[in-house]
Amino acid sequence: VHWFFEDFRRAPYWTEVARGYDHFCAIQRGPVEQFCSAQGIRFHFFPTAYGVEASASCGVADKRVYDIAFVGIPSAYRISVLERFAAVGFSMAIAGSGWKSDHGVLEPHIVKRDWTDTAEVSRILAGSKIGINLSVDEPVEPAYTHISPRVYDILLAGCLLLTEEAPLLTESLPGCTYQTFASIDQAITSARNLLDEYPAHAVSIEKNRTTVRSECSYERRAMQLMTLVEENTG
Repeated sequence: VHWFFEDFRRAPYWTEVARGYDHFCAIQRGPVEQFCSAQGIRFHFFPTAYGVEASASCGVADKRVYDIAFVGIPSAYRISVLERFAAVGFSMAIAGSGWKSDHGVLEPHIVKRDWTDTAEVSRILAGSKIGINLSVDEPVEPAYTHISPRVYDILLAGCLLLTEEAPLLTESLPGCTYQTFASIDQAITSARNLLDEYPAHAVSIEKNRTTVRSECSYERRAMQLMTLVEENTG
């Protein structure tokens, strides 16, 4: 069994790897699932999990000094979205490898310019009300959109999740509440609404944290993976 959790469009070696396994688990469907079917390989949709510490407390609202947090490498698409948020006055905490070369309008919002470990990710998210999930490149095929492990980190940290629309979110985040968008303008409007109604989301925030803690750890995924293979072998 092989668990492939890269974007199949950015790591094309998967076609060679898959041929060596009876079971191939991936975080996307579409061409991956079709390839496996044609090759006689058993395909399983299998999402990732959170990578930050599952603390008992997610912090109180008045300690969340940033409107929006984004942790990840920069790209033209990500920069364009975040610059729009900056232009209309949102306070942001941006972190991740590669931001040290950015000296534009986002510079005041960059809190970490290189590798950001799990403890720092937890701290940044715990200080933010919204965590935004953005693909590296602008999604042109939503059905194949890579669901980042960051969505689990965001929910576990007690942030509201604002993410691009993607059909696989339903399978990746069962039982969780989040807000999606299909354009930058829609993302800005959604973020404003989430902040305006922030106190009303307290129950859903805690429910998200409970669900992610119990169902979306890598330990839990490993147990699910073993069960899945056992039930599909023979």
